[in-house]
Amino acid sequence: MNASHRSSFILVLLSALTGLTAFSSLAAATTPSDGVFRSLILQRLQAHSRGDVGAYSRLLDKDFVHVDDAGKRRIAAEMSAIAQANNSHWVLGRSHTRLIAPTLAIVDCEVNELAQFGARRLRMPLHETDVFVLRDGQWLFLEHAETHVLDSPSAMTPDDASLKDFTGHYEWWPGYEDTISRRGNQLYAQATGDKAATPLLAATGESFFVEGDPAITVFVRDSSGKVTHELIHFPDGKVVVARKVK
Repeated sequence: MNASHRSSFILVLLSALTGLTAFSSLAAATTPSDGVFRSLILQRLQAHSRGDVGAYSRLLDKDFVHVDDAGKRRIAAEMSAIAQANNSHWVLGRSHTRLIAPTLAIVDCEVNELAQFGARRLRMPLHETDVFVLRDGQWLFLEHAETHVLDSPSAMTPDDASLKDFTGHYEWWPGYEDTISRRGNQLYAQATGDKAATPLLAATGESFFVEGDPAITVFVRDSSGKVTHELIHFPDGKVVVARKVK
C-alpha cells in the first residue's frame, strides 16, 4: 500500500469511526427509558382486554405485523378480530430494551396473563418480542410476536393400583409402537427405535409427562374401566391417539 492509498484508508477508517461514535452518542442521548416501552406494552394489553379497538389501533404503525402464539400472522387492518373484551389481566415481568437505530427499538419481555375461569384465575406465562418504530415523535408497534412459556406440570405420586392397567403396547400407526412398562411405582415409555426407556412422571392419576417435555400422555378407559388407548397431546395442538394392542 503506497502512501497515498494509506492516507485514503486512514481517512475512511476515521470517518467510519466518527460515524459510529456519533451514532453511539445520538443513541445514548435519544434512547427512551425502558419504562416508556413497558407503558406502551401495558396499554396494548389493556386495550386488548377492554376490546378497545380504537385505542389498540392508535398504538400500531401502518406497517404493523402481529404473530400470535399459534403462529398466525396478521397486519394492522386485521387486528380488530383479536382486540376483543375478555376477563384476562396482565402483569409485566422483566424486560430488555435494545436501540437498533435512533428510530428503531426491540423490546423482549416476560408477560403473565391471569385468565379467569369461573372463580379461579390461572397464570399463563408468555414471552413477547416487540419492535418499535419512532414516527413523528411517537413510538409505535411495528411488529409483535409472542410464545407461551411451556412449564411442566408438578409431579405427583401415582396411584400404585392403577399403574399395572397402563402397561402394554400402544400402536401410533403401523410399524410404530409405544411400550409402557413398570418398575416399582414408576412407569417407563420406550418407542420403536428408542435405545432406552424414559421415565414417566404423573401429572394426575391418568396423565403422565417426561421431565422437560411439555407433551402430555393421557391413558383412556372405556365404560368398563379397561384402558383402551393413550392420547399424546403435543404443545403445538397435535393429538395422537394410540390404540392399546396388547
